Amino acid sequence: MSGRRTSLLTAAALLLPALAVGGSLLRAGVLNLGQLFAWVAFLASLVSGLSWLLVTSGRAGAEPAARTSYVVQWVAFLAGTVFLWWILFSHQYQYQYVHDYTSRAMPSRFVYAAFWGGQEGTFLLWAFLSTTLGLFVLRWRHPLQAPTMMFLNLPNIMLGLVTVMRGPFLRATQAFTDGVGLNPLLQDYWMTIHPPVLFIGFSSFVVPFAIACAALVRRDFDGWLKPVMPWVVFSTAIQATGFIMGGVWAYKVLGWGGYWGWDPVENGSLIPWLSNTALLHGLLVQRVTGSLRRTNFFLAITSYVLVLYASFLTRSGVLADFSVHSFANLGLSGFLLSFIGVVGIGGYGLLLSRLRDIPKAPTPLGSFSRESFLWLGQLVFMLMCLLVALGMSAPLITRLFGPPANVQTSYYNLVNAPLAIALGLLLGLSPLMRWRKQEPPPGAHRLGRVLQISVLVIAVGLIACFVNANGHPLAKTLFPWFGFALLGWLVTAMLIFAPVTGTAVALAVVFTAAAVAWGVRDPMPVAIVFAMSFALAANWGVTVRGFRSGWRHGVAYLGHMGVAILLIGVIASSGYGRSAQVQLPRGEARSALGYQLTYEGMKRGGDGKDVAVIAVNAPEGRYTANAHFYWSDYNQSYMKNPHIERFLTHDIYISPLDIVGGGAGGPGAGEFFRAGESKKLGEVTYTFVGFTPIPGPQSMKLIANVTAETGGRTVPLKPTFEVSMTSGQPTRTPDYLPGGGQVNILNARPGADGGVELSLPGMQQGAASNGEVLAVEVSTKPFISLVWAGAIIALVATFLVVIRRALDLRREKLAA
Repeated sequence: MSGRRTSLLTAAALLLPALAVGGSLLRAGVLNLGQLFAWVAFLASLVSGLSWLLVTSGRAGAEPAARTSYVVQWVAFLAGTVFLWWILFSHQYQYQYVHDYTSRAMPSRFVYAAFWGGQEGTFLLWAFLSTTLGLFVLRWRHPLQAPTMMFLNLPNIMLGLVTVMRGPFLRATQAFTDGVGLNPLLQDYWMTIHPPVLFIGFSSFVVPFAIACAALVRRDFDGWLKPVMPWVVFSTAIQATGFIMGGVWAYKVLGWGGYWGWDPVENGSLIPWLSNTALLHGLLVQRVTGSLRRTNFFLAITSYVLVLYASFLTRSGVLADFSVHSFANLGLSGFLLSFIGVVGIGGYGLLLSRLRDIPKAPTPLGSFSRESFLWLGQLVFMLMCLLVALGMSAPLITRLFGPPANVQTSYYNLVNAPLAIALGLLLGLSPLMRWRKQEPPPGAHRLGRVLQISVLVIAVGLIACFVNANGHPLAKTLFPWFGFALLGWLVTAMLIFAPVTGTAVALAVVFTAAAVAWGVRDPMPVAIVFAMSFALAANWGVTVRGFRSGWRHGVAYLGHMGVAILLIGVIASSGYGRSAQVQLPRGEARSALGYQLTYEGMKRGGDGKDVAVIAVNAPEGRYTANAHFYWSDYNQSYMKNPHIERFLTHDIYISPLDIVGGGAGGPGAGEFFRAGESKKLGEVTYTFVGFTPIPGPQSMKLIANVTAETGGRTVPLKPTFEVSMTSGQPTRTPDYLPGGGQVNILNARPGADGGVELSLPGMQQGAASNGEVLAVEVSTKPFISLVWAGAIIALVATFLVVIRRALDLRREKLAA
């Protein structure tokens, strides 16, 4: 039977029953058109998977059926995608998903984004993108194609089953005339493009996984390197693009002034990227030396397993109390776990079965060569991945031993800061080293013993000071000096053993000295600045030489420069900005951080939302800040978007916190707490711990110790209530949530039942329109432009590397 005839028969076998049976079910109202497309896609994915299995087993005659059913599968997912957008834009509220994520008042550009507003839509998007990427592999002519398509089809079957079980096409159980709409935080153009880009990244990890498994099946342990390289670089680039877009959105919209909060869901997008970046550098080493074969297979499988694991954490509901991004549980936890099990057991089982067959490297890695430093870089990425994965899994792990708990964001900074130093040094050292072996200069080994003893002394001193820092003032004083001594030792060792680094080290020392003079004094940030400026200087020279030989030789090092610039910007903007909270009575000027601010009242913005207007008189110039501050029925709370005024060296970030009317309210207007009691209001859980009394000569002051759990963080709050002994008049001083919102004491009863009545954010809708006092947080973000500039450079360079690898592959194919 000819291939064309087989293809036609396969298409007919899939589509004709679907048209006949599906048409009957449509007329009977059992299925709707979206569900019919989902069923066709799922059945076609089953046929395609089984057909590719037959082709892999040696039955070449099944290939036309495999190809045709795969195309039918893609067409069905495409039709489902188009149908979902159609019912969203045409406001067909007979579908529950349309009701839950759109409303007639939403602008059309956000209706477009409602596609991925809920879990059901994201599963369909994931399936459509995965099958679309598979079309590129379908055009591939390579001995590994058949097993690659077989493994690539595996998640398509699982995702197709999800769209059948819990797709976005379920009918509503009641009649709706309008919908709930999309979360106002998501109604931003960055969130219109950030999720699909991130999902392209998630979907793309399946291709390196499938190619690696195919290579294990065929025992082709080196032949997979060239075809997999463009996909690994593409996954690295597109995933990074996705989470950098998310960072821009967080900075612009959320109002807490940051771009990365170590939220478990953010970490879920980071860990497969770290694993994939480790794979990328391991593949470079394998290509030149034949080393790291087993490690690379392990990482290709692990990267995709981590995608599925992150999806499980996000979508199973286990992080519902710890992440602002987490989806609600749709009852798919068992299914997602089985998904991980199938892919994990399949991938790791295949690797274990081939472990003895994978040849070892002809020669071991040199101790002082480019490949050895690349291998160390691979270890750094793997360690980062492991530590972040452990942190984000804390609610899951602690649940085994008691109530689930999350780690603080300081954990991630603590464990990743030393690794960032190592990463910067390796980014600078690797390009300067030769492949195979780099000989240290004659006489260097004679100083090795001195360096060993000195680093031992410094390490003991650092550990002793770190352990005793809280008990002995001397230890706290000496700790930074030991840190600087370690940095000096590092510079000395690099100059002795690798004189080629001399220029880069000298430039890094100058740059670091400038940073110290600017105000960076803590040892850890100083060390990171030194490491990254070393990486920047080292890669600058290599990049220039590379571009002189042709753009293809310099783009990878350009990407390293972008990473170094980005991390220097992170240190400056996150650690050395200033912030202050200030209350602005309407029409009265107040000063904060040297800026004079005057709240001029509220106005209606062009988008129909209320805007707080603040006149700012800054040394940089006069301007008007317009910060969004409006009531959201969706969230049942005030939504606040900051005003960001950008300058070359810094941003001025003004974020509204709260707005109050003529008074702080009175007894009975707030929420009453007994000592130790917790209550949840909106997305925040408040706990009143107790009072701290502070008696004074003319007054009695009470501090209410309150904690607020929000966005995976526990924030201590200390509003105060002070009563004058002479007049008996109370004075209330509120405290503020990081994302905005005022907590104030309305009534304190320390002697009676130890309780307190608190005014909490979101309790009194309508205060904004009558507000007389606006509370804002003003902060500066020094050199934050380096974060965005470094990200753009790194992304552009990485996409150029994708093009380079694809051109290399095409050139070799034509040559063959």
